Amino acid sequence: MSVVIALAAYNEAKNIGPVIRRLVELGYECVVVDDGSADDTFATAEAAGARVARHHSNLGQGHAILTGFMLALLDPQCEIIVTMDSDGQHAPEEIVLFLDKMKETGADMVVGSRVLGRPAERNHALRRWFAPLYTQILNRASGYELSDALTGFRAFRRSSVEREMAMLGQMLEPQYLTAELLIRLGRRGFKVDEVAVNIRSRVHGVSTKGLLRMGFGILRAVFRTLIDNRS
Repeated sequence: MSVVIALAAYNEAKNIGPVIRRLVELGYECVVVDDGSADDTFATAEAAGARVARHHSNLGQGHAILTGFMLALLDPQCEIIVTMDSDGQHAPEEIVLFLDKMKETGADMVVGSRVLGRPAERNHALRRWFAPLYTQILNRASGYELSDALTGFRAFRRSSVEREMAMLGQMLEPQYLTAELLIRLGRRGFKVDEVAVNIRSRVHGVSTKGLLRMGFGILRAVFRTLIDNRS
């Protein structure tokens, strides 16, 4: 399978270089969306070997992932698009697990599960409570039975992404991509599977995702998607 790795990055100049270099060593093509960073994320990613695009202002991770999809689809050889964090928490060596699962099950999307694998050692107590609760909510709303719905480590079949680009471009809550995407894919009967992944603690900096803000955002995305008449 020909694989393109799409990374959304915001002020990750201290972390993203080693991630891209390792991906390149493993033979993967990388595209990076610099989501309005104020540091040297763009130059660092480019120097490490990635194709890089830049949002001139910070639009949020969901928008950056959608831009990453569009960049990946520019490669005619691409068969699988993998999204992963640019802070080094996701192990490039585990990408093969997603590819094997896709071959085995024919899934349209494979999600990495920290529950089946191992979460980061420095995992905030609130986050440990937050992820299972919101996974239950998303499972009820989507019809899937995932153990960890919120991880950003995912693989998508190119044909499935292409088929749904119109839907992706009209999402109600693109900042909270995971919530809306799972519900809409569930309505369309897409096959979603998961694999165990092991999350590492980031080396530099702290996450910019506020748990309370993200929590309310996911709930809003679930509610708006459920009452939306579009499939």
